[in-house]
Amino acid sequence: MSNQKYASRKSMVFSIMIIIIISITMSGCPTPPQVWTISFDSDGGSDVDEQQVSSTITKPEDSTKSGYLLEGWYYDTSLNHRWDFTSDTEGDRTLFAKWQRDYAILRSTDIAEQDRFGISVAISENTAIIGDESSSHQGSAYIFVRDGLTWTQQAKLVADDPEDEDFFGHSVDISGDTVIIGASKEDDDYTSSGSAYIFTRDGTAWTLQEKLTASDAAIFNEFGSSVAIDGDNVIIGASGYENGDETEVGCAYFFTRTDGNWTEQDKLVDNDATKSVTFGADVDISEDTVILNIYKQTFVIASVLKCK
Repeated sequence: MSNQKYASRKSMVFSIMIIIIISITMSGCPTPPQVWTISFDSDGGSDVDEQQVSSTITKPEDSTKSGYLLEGWYYDTSLNHRWDFTSDTEGDRTLFAKWQRDYAILRSTDIAEQDRFGISVAISENTAIIGDESSSHQGSAYIFVRDGLTWTQQAKLVADDPEDEDFFGHSVDISGDTVIIGASKEDDDYTSSGSAYIFTRDGTAWTLQEKLTASDAAIFNEFGSSVAIDGDNVIIGASGYENGDETEVGCAYFFTRTDGNWTEQDKLVDNDATKSVTFGADVDISEDTVILNIYKQTFVIASVLKCK
């Protein structure tokens, strides 16, 4: 064999070895994964940090925006295509927040002509109560609960001794799992002496806990014309209460709850009232402090009293 042929073969073998070595070396070094940058356009909401991902995008904590609820994240500016956070992504991407106004139109499931649904309203966190005096004024109250963007009727509350013209639902308030409902013209004691009903919730079930009346109930007192509750304290207005001169001046009663039982603690009266002033036509309470308005001609005076 000539030296030239030998050299040629040796060179070929050497080249093959180099190719094999390079191939083995390259196959032993995996290609690093591609990393994509994911940005979030919150459209006026709170900022959301961008992500560096190689496959799926981690769903971020919800952005917040006053007066709105976040519906979801979308991958097109027209907000027609919602991003599926279980899907892989390819390439850098911006996701856009879609917001929905935080409001809903609530209607009872048994709405009827001449109902007065919405005559009184109150809300505590994700639970709302809406009074409905109804066409007969027998009255009822509806409980709605919110889950995300959706409000659903949870219960319809009625008196356990309903009668027409009781005006059950004329006033309502709620604190946690307890509601109070005024029936200002209920005549259990006297004509339109009035009463208020306490309902409590266990799970999703609402039950009547107690019916409250004034210790000095009298005709046309309209106890329950206004109500408010905070925890174990309630204040109940009686706008038709008359003083010793048989002048309609109004008053309010303070009750507290202990071990599920409600007890009248105090009666609040405007001692300076000399003519019709409708003291307690509207009331509110925070812990053991109450505020009552006083209608005297065209003036409204707020009177803050510390309850015993």
